[in-house]
Amino acid sequence: MAVQEARAPFSLLALAILLLMLFSGLALLSAASWLPGSTLLATLADRLGSATGVALRLAALTGLAGGGLMVARASGLRPARLLVAGWASYAVISVLATTLQPESPIRYALAATEAALLIVSVIAAGRHSWRTPVGLVWGAGIGLAAVASVATLLPAGDPLSALFVDRVAGGLRDWLAFPLAAQALAYWLAGRFSTVGADWADESLLTTAGLMALAGMLATLSRLPPLVVTSWVIHAANGATLLMPLLALIVVAHAYRTLANRSRASTLAAHWTALAWLLFLLGFGVLMPLTGMPVIREWAAGTLLDQSAALFASLFPLSVIPGMVNQVAAELHGKDGRITGLMPFWLVAFGWLIAGSSLAVAGVIQIYVGRVLGVPAGDVLVLLEPVFVLCAFGWLSGATGVLVYGLAFWYRRPPVSQTP
Repeated sequence: MAVQEARAPFSLLALAILLLMLFSGLALLSAASWLPGSTLLATLADRLGSATGVALRLAALTGLAGGGLMVARASGLRPARLLVAGWASYAVISVLATTLQPESPIRYALAATEAALLIVSVIAAGRHSWRTPVGLVWGAGIGLAAVASVATLLPAGDPLSALFVDRVAGGLRDWLAFPLAAQALAYWLAGRFSTVGADWADESLLTTAGLMALAGMLATLSRLPPLVVTSWVIHAANGATLLMPLLALIVVAHAYRTLANRSRASTLAAHWTALAWLLFLLGFGVLMPLTGMPVIREWAAGTLLDQSAALFASLFPLSVIPGMVNQVAAELHGKDGRITGLMPFWLVAFGWLIAGSSLAVAGVIQIYVGRVLGVPAGDVLVLLEPVFVLCAFGWLSGATGVLVYGLAFWYRRPPVSQTP
């Protein structure tokens, strides 16, 4: 891979790592706000939560866009360089606007800008990239993300309609668009670390992409109750409870074949991809169908268990990005070797799994003790303090791992600023 050719998309991947570091830090502060004695952080809990969600979304957007452009080699073009500047400016403004004024009126302008950047990213990749399964699935994912951004601009006559549009657009983006784009990049990485045949990999990618699209649609429909309570939505939610675990298992079974047939590649792309597929299984195969079951949904909606399901699903595309950066950086160096080492990987893996699992445990306690037994909310929070400490420890481990990853990446970054 030519260094000059990779300059623009690699800059987007580097921006994604910076945003991943920001997300990790904000997630740690948000978790710390639940701890006893965190009076100052507790007063900022809502803003910290909003900023954390924005940082997560921006890290996924820039990483997936940069990864797709890297695969397409759409790089030395002037539009691609302007695209990097556009993404960087959009990220800074989005984080500041959300942190300083969560209900800022410029959110509509930001949504339109996001949609435009996504569309330009797909166009910059070039029509030739859409002729390959990786480019096709990636383009479909980024295109659906643009549609979700446009959907948030639709006028809503009342708050209930606005909430419905927001929930559908969020599901379309987080559980359908992002997983498709991430799966495309994961299979591109599999072509580097696995010995499976190219024909099987292409067929497997298209198959799993279709299954993931169906799982994403079912996840979105299962989140509509109790906001929308109609017979077909209830039937869809019941179907999601039965189908989503099966769909997730088939996807992971395909993925396992790529991991079981490893090549001699020394990069850590396989490790990060394996973590991503594990998070996908936990999110889409376990927690999403569990919390989407209508009988449980009426109790779980808005609880920490609901948040843990969304968190695991959202961390799936986020986990692919470090693997993409690791592999691309190694290729730009012209050698097959590790760029960041195993320590940040294990810190992130254990940290994210502990944080997400702690949220799930806290959610179960919150539902049973608070909603079923009717214990006052203040007493429930006191009961949950040990679980919150464990959750904060998980985010601390994850943030430390991301920080070490970022420093190692900066120290060993390829010379993309030089002209060969």
